[in-house]
Amino acid sequence: MKKIHKITAAFGVLAALTGCAPVYYGPNTQNVPLLSEKGEYNVAVAGSNQLLEFQVSGSPARNLGMQLNGSWYIPQRDSADRGAGYYTDAGIGFYKAFGPRNMLVFETYAIGGVGGVRNTFAPRPGNTTYGSIYSNLSRYGIQPVFGVKWKYLDGAVSARFVGLSYFNTSGNLVYMGTDQQQYLAQNRHSFLIEPAITLRAGIDVIKVQLQFVGSYNVSNPDFYQRNASVSIGLVLSPTRGKK
Repeated sequence: MKKIHKITAAFGVLAALTGCAPVYYGPNTQNVPLLSEKGEYNVAVAGSNQLLEFQVSGSPARNLGMQLNGSWYIPQRDSADRGAGYYTDAGIGFYKAFGPRNMLVFETYAIGGVGGVRNTFAPRPGNTTYGSIYSNLSRYGIQPVFGVKWKYLDGAVSARFVGLSYFNTSGNLVYMGTDQQQYLAQNRHSFLIEPAITLRAGIDVIKVQLQFVGSYNVSNPDFYQRNASVSIGLVLSPTRGKK
């Protein structure tokens, strides 16, 4: 079977897979602020060779954290079968720094956002997959975080517990003889668990970030989605360690 790239644009996150099935979702990079005090903020860029993401976070008041994120999938240009997508979301929550020098941080955020995903397959003789489909989507839930902050190294474990919903679906995509509008209507709502590990290395004000994210569809384990992603990024924290 010829290797082709499909897209998954979900929540801002869009990722490409190789294979024959359409992809309607993939986990994007989790925003893990690790805030310690009022006035602290972060600006980050992350992604992969097919995913670009921007993230900001900050603390406007003591123990109050906020975040805003955007993800865009960059389509492959060398394939007639392709996809594209985007996702934007925001979050608000509580954080608490504790332990020696406030090195330990617990955060939890209520998060929610919207996006869109498109899959396009060129018709081929004898192939039962052809056409295009577009759908909007929303994701909403909570994201707890526990992390450790050092001067030169940070580490965190986090998870998203979210609902995923599709709406405004249109198109004529048929995959293996199945109308994909009907497929998304039958799988309109899902519950996902998405654990992540985040590592950062650098100095106080700027660090390189590596993150591993998994995505488990509890409602439909066979849903057409990406189940993991790896991203690398750069996190700027201008006010960190200033007090």
